[in-house]
Amino acid sequence: MDIGWFLVVIPLGIDIFAAGLVFGLSGMPRERWLMTSLAFAAIGGALFGLGAVLGQAFSGTLGAVAAYAAGIVLLALGVKALRHGIAEGRAGDRPPPALEQGTVLTTGVVVAIDKFAVGLSFAIFSAPIGPLVVFVVIQSFLLTLLGLALGRRLGGRVEGAAEIIGGLVFAGLGLLVLYKTATG
Repeated sequence: MDIGWFLVVIPLGIDIFAAGLVFGLSGMPRERWLMTSLAFAAIGGALFGLGAVLGQAFSGTLGAVAAYAAGIVLLALGVKALRHGIAEGRAGDRPPPALEQGTVLTTGVVVAIDKFAVGLSFAIFSAPIGPLVVFVVIQSFLLTLLGLALGRRLGGRVEGAAEIIGGLVFAGLGLLVLYKTATG
């Protein structure tokens, strides 16, 4: 098996790490970290595998549409968080907003859309899908935990700016996804 396939999949963890970072900055309680990491890992692995299965039946157009959709949603989430953070003037003396389970799961799906798109393209290249799905699952789990821990650690230092920083991360990630999709 060619190690090159795994090197191509490594950047797919950046968005998962960023989501974990944002949730850590937002004050997600530690008791929710394991379930959040497991959910992100399951969603990422499932979408990557689904993309690979569907990639045998569809062209690359579906992957590009999915990537554009993910970029737009990430950008919208980032702008919304930025607007809210600025409008509220988060002074740090108020607790962070509750991170509802639906918000966490929606974010997990949005940040894993790129895995679906890559899965579509990997099917065309006859990549070793089984081992790559396992790698994506493990990588997603570990990087979510790392992002949560780092975000929690930074959260105390950045206090009220956490929502603004999270918004910048998501908006930047959305712009990056859109740029990379547009430039191939």
